[in-house]
Amino acid sequence: MTRKSLGLDYLDHVFNAERSIFRLEQQPIYAADLDPRYWPDYEAWLRQSPRHVDETDAVWGDWIIRTRQLADRGIPLARLRVMDDPPTDYQRWSAFTAMHLNNPNGEDIRYLARGAAAEVGISTDDGDWWLIDGSSVLLMHFGTDGLLHEVQFEDRHGTVQRARDVQDRSRKASVSPEVVLRSWIGGRGGE
Repeated sequence: MTRKSLGLDYLDHVFNAERSIFRLEQQPIYAADLDPRYWPDYEAWLRQSPRHVDETDAVWGDWIIRTRQLADRGIPLARLRVMDDPPTDYQRWSAFTAMHLNNPNGEDIRYLARGAAAEVGISTDDGDWWLIDGSSVLLMHFGTDGLLHEVQFEDRHGTVQRARDVQDRSRKASVSPEVVLRSWIGGRGGE
């Protein structure tokens, strides 16, 4: 049983999975998404004129290629995003991006409102993490500023089982990005 720091270089662990990948996302905003490279896409969405992206895109291309490679290998990549109710503009943009970019390229991103997450036993104490192959967890430690400070690898049975339980419970209660956008459209962003 191991717990070790991976620093911030953890994506190879994710994309080298052999059976499955699941991510729990609970931050209200991610500083990585505040990277100036992403802001033109967010601002275009706010203006209701989102741009089309594909694997040749300088910002999103590498992610698209890597998620398609997982899908081609038959390895599911699923994420659960816990959202505010009502969601912020940023969270609605993330649902729009999931519907038009992530899910068509091999991911399965689903959503759950914070209150509903608590009802199925998902606690904010669970934080953010990746469950890799159902046998190890990458614990993500964020600051209050949304910056990722550290990622820890852990394969202790209790931690892995808790992650599996969250994954199982969330599948039944979560909704697609299409449902998020229909339910919480708020008149924004080309939905």
